[in-house]
Amino acid sequence: MFMQKMNSMIHIMNRNDGTLPIFKTAAQAAALEALLLSDRPLSTREIITATGASQPTLHRELMRLVDAGLLVRTTVGRSALFAPDEANPAVAPLRTLITLSRGPQALIRTALADVPGISRALIFGSFAARSTGAPGAAPDDIDLLIVGSPVRRDVYDALDPLDQALRREVNVTFLSDDRWDAAEDEIVTRILGEPRLELLP
Repeated sequence: MFMQKMNSMIHIMNRNDGTLPIFKTAAQAAALEALLLSDRPLSTREIITATGASQPTLHRELMRLVDAGLLVRTTVGRSALFAPDEANPAVAPLRTLITLSRGPQALIRTALADVPGISRALIFGSFAARSTGAPGAAPDDIDLLIVGSPVRRDVYDALDPLDQALRREVNVTFLSDDRWDAAEDEIVTRILGEPRLELLP
């Protein structure tokens, strides 16, 4: 029964809106993004604000996700709150897919792809830790490491249009190739010893 519900909710389809082609609709993927990357339950109104979906469409998609066992619905007063069902073994892989396909990882990777001089780019710090399953509060910012010799203004210009979509400040750290290759460098050692999300190459 569980697999039947999952199959009815997620299926292969071709899309041209940037959504990874395994989600039934873009609204479904947007709702999952809002909920799986949040550190607390969200109300219907909050999810509408985050996704831009209409109330009828969002309600339909949320109930599909509840029926599939991916979300739990609770009521506080007159408000319905939704949160991922962390007991469901499908939730952790879905969080990874959402982060890869729709989250900051995908947006930053695309923005930096055409900036010359970048030999490596990765996200580290608390955002990387939360995205890889480490417990803790949702991070307010994103720590981004740029390795190579790009023009710094080019990097900032590429990232500026993402402010609204990311809803977080991006803190950029620049390192030369030589410094990155120096294993004894304190910053490099710390980053390599923590969770990280590789963006480029």
